[in-house]
Amino acid sequence: MSEDLGLVGATLADRYELLERIGRGGMGDVYRAHDRELDESIALKVVRDELMRVAGVAERFRAEVKLARRVTHRNVARTFELGRHDRLTFFTMELVDGESLTARLAQGPLAKALAIAIAVALCDALAAAHAVGVIHRDLKPDNVLLARDGRVVLTDFGVAALTSAHDESSSGTPRYMAPEQALGERATPAVDIYALGLVLLEMLTGAPAFVGGIGTVLEAKHDDRALPGLDALDPALAAIIAQATAREPSARWPSAQAMRTALAPAQPAPHAEPAPLLVPTPDDVGLPTVLLTPPRALGEVAHLAHGFHQELVRRLSRRGHLRVLRRTHGAVGGGGALVAVEAIDHASIAITLGGRAETIALNVPLAIDALVEGAELASRLIAAAVGAGPERGAEEPPLPARAREHLWRGQARLRGEDLDRQATLAEFTAAQALAPRDPRVMAGLAMCEVRAAFFASEPRAEVLAAAAAHATAAAAAAPHLAEAQIACGHVRLHQGDATGAAIHFRAAIARAPYLAEAHEWLGRMLLEAGFLVDGMARTTDALEMAPDLEAPRWDLARTFALEDRWDEHDAVIAELAERVGPLRGRFGARLRFAAWRARTDDIVALRTEIDETAGLSHFERAMLVMACDVALGMPWTRVKDAVVAQALGPNAGAGRRRAFTGQIIAEIAGSSGDADTVIAMLDDATRRGLFDRHWLARCRLLDVARARPEFAAISAAVGRRADAVLDALYGDHATRGTAETLLVGAPR
Repeated sequence: MSEDLGLVGATLADRYELLERIGRGGMGDVYRAHDRELDESIALKVVRDELMRVAGVAERFRAEVKLARRVTHRNVARTFELGRHDRLTFFTMELVDGESLTARLAQGPLAKALAIAIAVALCDALAAAHAVGVIHRDLKPDNVLLARDGRVVLTDFGVAALTSAHDESSSGTPRYMAPEQALGERATPAVDIYALGLVLLEMLTGAPAFVGGIGTVLEAKHDDRALPGLDALDPALAAIIAQATAREPSARWPSAQAMRTALAPAQPAPHAEPAPLLVPTPDDVGLPTVLLTPPRALGEVAHLAHGFHQELVRRLSRRGHLRVLRRTHGAVGGGGALVAVEAIDHASIAITLGGRAETIALNVPLAIDALVEGAELASRLIAAAVGAGPERGAEEPPLPARAREHLWRGQARLRGEDLDRQATLAEFTAAQALAPRDPRVMAGLAMCEVRAAFFASEPRAEVLAAAAAHATAAAAAAPHLAEAQIACGHVRLHQGDATGAAIHFRAAIARAPYLAEAHEWLGRMLLEAGFLVDGMARTTDALEMAPDLEAPRWDLARTFALEDRWDEHDAVIAELAERVGPLRGRFGARLRFAAWRARTDDIVALRTEIDETAGLSHFERAMLVMACDVALGMPWTRVKDAVVAQALGPNAGAGRRRAFTGQIIAEIAGSSGDADTVIAMLDDATRRGLFDRHWLARCRLLDVARARPEFAAISAAVGRRADAVLDALYGDHATRGTAETLLVGAPR
C-alpha cells in the first residue's frame, strides 16, 4: 500500500489539477484530475519515487508511455502524456467512468453471455495492441474496466513490451502469467492469450484458477491436470479456454482475432469508433462554467457574428475562477451560464443563468467598434453573474475598426471551402496595410501564403518563406496567441516537417482549448497517422465546438472511405450538402472517393464540373483532368512520362504539396497496374515528409505494389514518422511550441 502523498488539490506541470485519489497500484497512486489545457477529466498516475530511483525503471517507464500511446482502440484506455513535476514522475491517461472487473467478480461469477461479451471485447483490445507490436503482459481483472457507457476497457500497459524487444524480465502477476513468462522467457502475444483464457475462466467460475506465490503457481501450471472448474462448463467454451491456456505457446490460439472468432463466430469485429471525450461536469472542476453555443448567423453578417463570438470567448477565457466551454450543448450547473449569440440585423446575446429562471438579454448594433465594446460588456455581465475572477494574461493590441473587419472577413473565408483564395488573401493584405504588425493579421497572412504555396501553378520558394516569416513574427509578438501557433504549424507541415507541425498544433490547444481549429488540426494529423480512435474523437469534438466547419467532415468522410464504411461516408457527405448546399470544390477528395469506389458516373460528372469551374490554378486543373481522363479509359502510358518527370522535377514544390502529388500519381499508376511508378512516387513522397499511414495501409489502388520489398521499407519509414507525430502531440512536457521552434527555410 503506497503512502498518501497529500497531492489532492495540487496542480502538476501548471496543467493537471488533482481532484481525488481513485486507486493504488504497484507502481503508484492514480488520481482523477482536470486537464486545464484540453478541459477534460483524465486519470493521472504518479509513480512511486522509490521505484524511480531503481536503475532502469525510469527508462522502462518512459518506454511504457511511448508504447501505450501507440494503441488506440475503443477497448483500450488511451494513454496521453509523460511528465515531471518537482521530483514526481507521472503519466496521464483516459479516465474511464465505471468499475473494475475485480469489483464485479466480488459479487460472484458472471452470466455466460456477459463473460463471453467481455472476453470478445478484450480480444479486440489485444488485437489492436498486437497489431502495433505491443504486448500487455499483465492482463488480469484489475486491469479490465467496465465503463458506464457500455465499453469494456483494458488499461495499464505498465509492463508492456515490444514484440521485437528482447526483454527477459518476468513482469506481470503470477496467477495470470503464462508458464514461459514466469520462467523469464521472452514474452510474445501468446502470453496475453493465456492470461485472457484464465480471466474468462474466472468470470465463469467466480474464482481464479491459480492462487499462491510464483513457485506454487508455476508448479501448478506445469501440472497436466485440467484447470479447476473447466469440466463444469459448456464443452465448446471449455475447449476454447483449454486451447488459450495450453502449456506450449504454439498450441494456443494463433492470435487474439482467432480466439475472438471462436468465441463469437457470427459477430464481426467492430469498426474503430471514437472513444468519448470525457468532458468534465461543473462538479468535476469546482468552477463556474460558461457554455457558449456556436453563433447563429447567415450571409453577409456571418463574419460579424463569428468575430463577435470569438471576441467574447477570448475575453471570458482570460478571467480567473471560470471554466469556458464552446460546444453545441452541455450542462452548466447551478452556478454557471449558457450564452447564445445570434445576428440578423443586430447581434443579440442571451445569457441564461444556471439554476435561475432569469435571462439577461443584450442587443448590439452590427458595427465593428460596437461589437468589440459589446463583447467586453457581455464578458463583465457574465463574470459578475457567475462570480468569475478578473481578466488576466496578455491583451491583444488595439486594432482599427476597418482592419478588424478585414481580419474577420478573412478568418471567415479561411474557415470555409471558398475557392477564391485571392479574395481571402486580399482581406488579410488590406488588414495588414492598416495594422502592419498585428500578430492576428500576420497569422492570417501566413495561412493564406501557405495555401498559395500549395496550390500555385509554379511553386515559388519565396511564398512559403514569406509565410514562415509572418508566422514566426506573429508567434514572437504574441506567443500566447493560438492562431499564431496554428500558422506556424501550417508552415511546418507544408515544409514537410510533420513532427514540428504537431508541436505547434499542440501549443495552440494549450493556449486556447476552446479554439475549434486547433482541435481540427490535431484530429487531422492523428487520422492521417493512423490513430483513428483518438483522431475521430478529436475531430468530432472540433465539430461540437464549431459545427459550421466543413474540413473536419471531409476528414471523417475520408476516414470512412478508406475503411470501406461507405454508408457512414455517405451520411457525412449528405450532412455537408445539407449544411452548405450543393457541394463545390474539394475536387481532389471527391475524385479520390469516386475512384476508390469505382464509380465511373461520378467521375464523368466531376470532369464536367471541373471544366465549368473558374478559379482553379493550372496545377489543380491539370492534375484533376489527367486523373479523370485516366480513370475514364485514357491509357496511362500516354501521359506517364511527362507526369512523373514533372512530379519528380526541381519545380514540383516541396514538402506536403510534393508528397500529396506523389500520393495522387501513385493512385493513378496503381489503378493502371504500374507498380514501378507506385513505388517511385511513394519513395519520393516519403522523403518529402509523408506520414499518412492510414492511407498507405488501406488504399486499394496501391495493392499492385504491396508485395514489393520496397513497399515494406516505405511503410516502415512512414510508420516511424506517424509514431513521431503522436509523440509530438502527446509528448513530454518539455516539448513546447515557441517562435524559436519555427526556423525559416527548409525543414529540420
